[in-house]
Formats: sequence, C-alpha cells, structure tokens
Amino acid sequence: MVQFTVNKFFFLDFFNFCWVFQKFPFFCVTLYLKQVWDMNDWLYEGQHGFRPGYSCESQVITVCQDIADSLDEVISIDAIIVDFSKAFDLVPHDQLVTKLAASGVDSRVVIWVREFLVGSTERVRVGGHPRESK
Repeated sequence: MVQFTVNKFFFLDFFNFCWVFQKFPFFCVTLYLKQVWDMNDWLYEGQHGFRPGYSCESQVITVCQDIADSLDEVISIDAIIVDFSKAFDLVPHDQLVTKLAASGVDSRVVIWVREFLVGSTERVRVGGHPRESK
C-alpha cells in the first residue's frame, strides 16, 4: 500500500497559486488600461489615483502645499470637499462598458470588463454570517 504525506506548506503554496491566478487578469487589464490612458493623455496631471508613484497621501500633501502657498501669498481660498467613496457603486455598468468600447480600448478588454461587471454581486460577512450587498 502506498502512503502519501501532504506537507502543510503544500496548501499554502496552492492557496498562493490560486490567489495569483485569480489576480493575474486584473493586473493585465489594469496595466493595459494605464498604458492606453498614458498614450492618449486621458488623465489630468493632478490625478493621483491609479498612477504609479502617486497615492492618496501624495494628493493630500499637494493640497496642503497649495493651501500653504496661497496663505503665504495672501490669496483667498475657496474649497469644495466632495466624498466620492460610493461613486463607483452608483456608476451604471452598461454605460461604463459602452464608453470604454467607444474610447478605442481593445475589444477583448471591453468584453472582459463587461463580463466582470455585468450581473456581478459581492458578498460580505457580518458577524460571521454571509450577507449579500445591495
């Protein structure tokens, strides 16, 4: 009789492989879209999200520096603060895919994004119990 022993690290390696395999398409699509945005100059130079070397922290530093410079030069400041944290939850996915297709993005990427977005649901666990999001 043949006995098999399974190393406990096998499960961790398999889990890591599955995680990488699952995230790889996201990485490829994101990289492609960044290249398209850069080539077409679609992002405003002050855009800090979705750009390498930029972050929320760098955006806050830039705003603080702009305010400090305005105060030094005795220039009045008007500010409007908008919370976009739920903005992506409200975007109609079909319109997003239509605009993506019209922008000249490769049709295979458009199909991948459509398949990912349309009809997708998210699940969260609250207090140990699964619960579907609205």
